[in-house]
Amino acid sequence: MQRVVFFAAVMIACQSQAALAQNGATAALMAICDQAAASPFDTQRRSGVAGVAADKIDPKIAIPACEAAAKAAPNDPRIAFQLGRAYAVTKAYESARSQYEKGYAAGHLLATSNLAALYLNGDGMPADPRRAIALLEKAANGGAAIAMSNLAQIYYDGKSVPKDLAAARRWIEKAADGGFPGAMNRFGNMLENGLGGPQDLSRARRAYQKGTAAGDFGAMNNFANMLRRGSGGPQDFAEARRLLQTAAEGGNVEAMVNLAAVAQAGQGGPIDLATARRWFTKSAEAGDTDGMAFLGQMLLAGSGGPQDIGEARRWLQRAAEKGNVVAMVNLGAMYQVGPGQTDLSEARRWFQMAAAAGNAGAMNVFGLLLKEGSGGAQDPVEARRWFRKAAEAGNAGGMGQLGPMLHAGAGGPQDLAEARRWFQKGAEAGDVGSMRNFGAMLFAGQGGRQDRVEARRWTQKAAERGDADAMKNLAGMLDAGSGGQKNPAEVRRLLQKSAEAGNAEAMYNFALSLQRGIGGPMDSDEARRWYRKAAEAGNIKAMGSLAEMLSKGSGVSQDLIEARRWFKKAAEGGDVDAMQDYGAMLQEGSGGPEDNDEARRWLQKSAEAGNVNAMNYFGYMLDHGYGGPKNPVEARRWYVKAVDAGHLGAMNNLGGMMRTGSGGPKDMAGARRLFQRAAEAGNGTAMDNLGLLLRDGFGGPKELAEARIWFQKAIDAGILFAHRHLEDLDRAGR
Repeated sequence: MQRVVFFAAVMIACQSQAALAQNGATAALMAICDQAAASPFDTQRRSGVAGVAADKIDPKIAIPACEAAAKAAPNDPRIAFQLGRAYAVTKAYESARSQYEKGYAAGHLLATSNLAALYLNGDGMPADPRRAIALLEKAANGGAAIAMSNLAQIYYDGKSVPKDLAAARRWIEKAADGGFPGAMNRFGNMLENGLGGPQDLSRARRAYQKGTAAGDFGAMNNFANMLRRGSGGPQDFAEARRLLQTAAEGGNVEAMVNLAAVAQAGQGGPIDLATARRWFTKSAEAGDTDGMAFLGQMLLAGSGGPQDIGEARRWLQRAAEKGNVVAMVNLGAMYQVGPGQTDLSEARRWFQMAAAAGNAGAMNVFGLLLKEGSGGAQDPVEARRWFRKAAEAGNAGGMGQLGPMLHAGAGGPQDLAEARRWFQKGAEAGDVGSMRNFGAMLFAGQGGRQDRVEARRWTQKAAERGDADAMKNLAGMLDAGSGGQKNPAEVRRLLQKSAEAGNAEAMYNFALSLQRGIGGPMDSDEARRWYRKAAEAGNIKAMGSLAEMLSKGSGVSQDLIEARRWFKKAAEGGDVDAMQDYGAMLQEGSGGPEDNDEARRWLQKSAEAGNVNAMNYFGYMLDHGYGGPKNPVEARRWYVKAVDAGHLGAMNNLGGMMRTGSGGPKDMAGARRLFQRAAEAGNGTAMDNLGLLLRDGFGGPKELAEARIWFQKAIDAGILFAHRHLEDLDRAGR
């Protein structure tokens, strides 16, 4: 009995040693498979095995190693899962599926999750999202954080199933609670932006902070950004900068861009443009389009290093071509105004692309290019549409551009009420041109009720911001006492500021105030200087005023040649009074050769435009045949028009034609009445002519005493012939 027992014990010992040898070989094979293909997310992996990311698996090692392990341990779900991973790397999806199915049947959570991925993507089989979701939910409910994360992504993307942000948020929270890398960052993002549930900045900040503590550089970048903004908790620039430095050095490209931004702005430490440029360069070289765009800006400005226009354009072009809107805008600006080679058609193309991508500033600039016809065809209708889009997107410049188009009816129907509404919105948004234009509409009562007090307030706001046109408008309001008290001294100050800022009309009005001593001392030299500046800037009224000062020598040295030159420019610019003055100088040969033909042409233009002096002068040239044939009928017609407008010389001239019957019926009584009117109003020649009719009894009774009085008045007025007429009266003893 004892021998039997002993033998049995020996047998058992021998069998145990064989099993141990076999088990040791199996364990060794499994260990090799673990090293080659274990997942870092598999909670069932052997202790001390770090795991291999899917894209790091070497199938030449992993497949034979795991096939050997699977043969040795055919019922081990972990080995089946790992062999499935190795097959999947080579896209041997049917083999991978077979192994995942084994793992799933044995309850291996990650095998279940990976099998779901095959169903979801249709790898090696028809896609079956419903089956994929069911498998993922099974794995997730079993505690697989990676399955939770994958479910969250599926519901977030809404590609294979209807988008469900609430479900995405629920699952990513579970994944975060399960410690899955990246889940804390994604959960924080959903909390921060109110995706799938209410916004909760303090919870978002905590989620990012947990991710940061776990070494997630994406969470670190986002936590730093919340620290920068003071979002969800106190602001801390120094800590934000430190975290961004860590994340950037860890390879997070967004952190590189943000670190460059804080270095550029001097947040949490000194401004360091060289460091900013270095990190923008790193992020750009890593493919980040924001980094490319900001690097382009720094190269363009020579910020943080030497200026390099070519490199700036190259980086901006790369970023723009990848869809970066900031780069599109900057590249468009380079093509529009430089530096470097300009190309308006390219500028227009990039601004259009940025506008189409939703950039409100680009919408406004693209509208301007369309309005002006720069870089392509002019299109006011499209310009107005883009200005409206920019305005509705909150761009103050777009509001300021839309208003004038509505006001003028450019690119569509006129709408003063809408123009006023957009000018008001633009003004309230800080657009200086809108402030000025809103003030002008309030002043005129256009598009709504008149309010001169508000008009003055908005015009003053624009003037205080340096708008030269607003300064000029405010000066006009102060001069008239509109919306407040008159203030001549302030009027003059504003006109001077506006003039110095380049407003030609203000130059003219400032010169006028200097010439007349309004709001300050008279200064003819300064008046002439500002008239000349305004004239050289194209102001027609200033050309005429300068010419008048020069022709008369009013407070300045007389210069008839210069006077004639400026009268001509003003006349050619449409100044009706200058046409008359230029015509007169041509007729008289003043400041240059006599030219009656040209004189008659300019006087006719001025007369036809309503200048009363020109009507009389043109009539005189027709009457005497200067610059063309005599035409007494037309001469008399123009004298009548001038008389109707109250011109004294024309009364005298028409009276002369009526006395002789030239150009129409003879009418002594009518002539006498006209001479009387002109004489009583101070016309010396009419005084002499009236004296003659009174002396001779033409057009009424003889009145020698009255004749004597009028001859004397004519003499006092400097009429030489009146001396002889009075002497004739005295010799006749009458």
